[in-house]
Amino acid sequence: MPSSDRFEFSRGHLVDLAMRTLLPCMGVLILISGVLCIVSFALLPVGEYTLARNWIQTPAKVERFEYRAHGRGLSWVFPHVEMRYRYVLDNTEYVGQQLGFHGGVERDVRRIDELAAKLKPGETIPVWVDAANPGRSVASREIDWHLVALAIPGFALCAVGVLLVVVGMMSWTGKPENIPPDSPSFPS
Repeated sequence: MPSSDRFEFSRGHLVDLAMRTLLPCMGVLILISGVLCIVSFALLPVGEYTLARNWIQTPAKVERFEYRAHGRGLSWVFPHVEMRYRYVLDNTEYVGQQLGFHGGVERDVRRIDELAAKLKPGETIPVWVDAANPGRSVASREIDWHLVALAIPGFALCAVGVLLVVVGMMSWTGKPENIPPDSPSFPS
């Protein structure tokens, strides 16, 4: 004899659970990944690019130039360049490691080959230095607008994440079994 107080787990309850918990959690994770994409590929590089327009140029000697097939962190899918150079400003020697505004991320192997030909260890190159903070420098003030354009998928990820959160939160307003059948808001 089945008990009427016993809870039976059904497909409807599983969908309800997923709508109320998993959907908003997935939405938040997707939203965070979209924001990280926008910040790392667009906001930070363009902000640094704008600030560096007033930096001063000084010669530097390249000590190391190294190519890696994969970067670190969010940029692991892109080829990565690491370098080290020394420069002197106001009779003080500094060491710089920043190639450009994308943290060494390069999208094109051909560009890496060009950089490798120009930035050989022992070569003297121009670097741009922040006069207010001489420890900050870049070897290239160019910005890769193709990498900045990767913020567009970041915006799409943000939109999908917000949509998932909103849809999941809409399911928190009530269950259809709590709506009387004669109510105008009862689903048909």
